[in-house]
Amino acid sequence: MPASGDEGFMAKVMAWVSGGAAAGAGIAFAQAAIQHPAPATPNYVGKLAMGHAGKLASIAGVFAATDSILTSVRGHSGINQAVAGCASGGVLGAMMGGPQSAAFYCVLFGTLQGAASI
Repeated sequence: MPASGDEGFMAKVMAWVSGGAAAGAGIAFAQAAIQHPAPATPNYVGKLAMGHAGKLASIAGVFAATDSILTSVRGHSGINQAVAGCASGGVLGAMMGGPQSAAFYCVLFGTLQGAASI
């Protein structure tokens, strides 16, 4: 979502968090369907959906918050998106395995966001 002056900080963050949660739940349902061709139990699908939704919602929230703060301080810039990508990648890496993983995903997401904003 592009930054907009009409949109408040919390509205932008909540929109991204909601989108991340919905995408995470969709990925979990697809994963459950592929991994368990026989009907998967609702308990399994629910746990999988909540896990994926939580991770993607937190990543999206960190990205949106970082991008919004940097845009309000520095103005619109591709560097803001690269830094926000690094921050969200660092959160994902920290959830997945610690400092080395956080550094790797920070560089990966920051590079991808920086390249996408060119």
